[in-house]
Amino acid sequence: MHGTVWKMIYLARRNPQLSAEAFPQAWREHAALGRQCRNVGQRVQAVAQCARVLHADAPALSRDHDGVNLMVLADRASGQLIWEDPETLSIMRPDEPRVFADYVRNFALLCKEQVLVDTHGSSGRPQNGQVILIG
Repeated sequence: MHGTVWKMIYLARRNPQLSAEAFPQAWREHAALGRQCRNVGQRVQAVAQCARVLHADAPALSRDHDGVNLMVLADRASGQLIWEDPETLSIMRPDEPRVFADYVRNFALLCKEQVLVDTHGSSGRPQNGQVILIG
């Protein structure tokens, strides 16, 4: 059993001027800006950026969003404090319209993870090679 895990989740829609193929790279560039911010480094413990699979031809898959971002936060307070940090606001916020259809704060959700079934002793953190299905 592990302690409470707080996550910030957002379903990303790309800036309509970006092609679907160009979006994942633009999103990676935006995330790189976050690594420059001290507040982000202190508050975000792990990130999984999951771009939509473009060529999947399954009728049940939504095309309403271009990706989902899962950020494991240090604590609940980080979910608010990250939006108030002057350094983060001056570096990341101006880049958001280049990448997304709106500002991230307008489509981000703070949530507490609740593991219903844990067959692998998960740490609550995204791992390389995992497949993440968001419903």
